[in-house]
Amino acid sequence: MLNNISTTSELVPGQLILIPSKDYGYQEIVNYFTLNKVEPATALTQTQIEALEPQGIGYMAIGIDFIVS
Repeated sequence: MLNNISTTSELVPGQLILIPSKDYGYQEIVNYFTLNKVEPATALTQTQIEALEPQGIGYMAIGIDFIVS
């Protein structure tokens, strides 16, 4: 790991990261993202988290949204 951080760690604005100079064959992907203005999401914002509908067995009621068959 070049930067001693996990690939899933959240980056801090202004954080400097080292980028390897070697092309690992990902240039085609970079070109696609650039050409199509793709901006992959890496984390949810607080607003998005608050908008999520609760799910799972803890939020279900038998006979309403938890169907036993």
